[in-house]
Amino acid sequence: MNHKKAREIERKFLLKGLPSDVRRAKRSRILQGYLAAEPDDRHVRLRKKGKKASLTFKLVHGAGEREEREIKLTPKQFDAL
Repeated sequence: MNHKKAREIERKFLLKGLPSDVRRAKRSRILQGYLAAEPDDRHVRLRKKGKKASLTFKLVHGAGEREEREIKLTPKQFDAL
């Protein structure tokens, strides 16, 4: 099984405008949904970006700090979920 564990700190930025070359940026279609979202900030997300699919478990520890565990899925597993 392929597991990836990461901690991230959420940051937000306010832009005054879009970059001039935004139309040339690489784009990907993302299909995403949440299988579970609990009030205490535990989430289970299903995501497909291009040909890559994953199931992610998120736990918020406070002040925007999150723990994530991501499991890669096959196309068949993604379609079943």
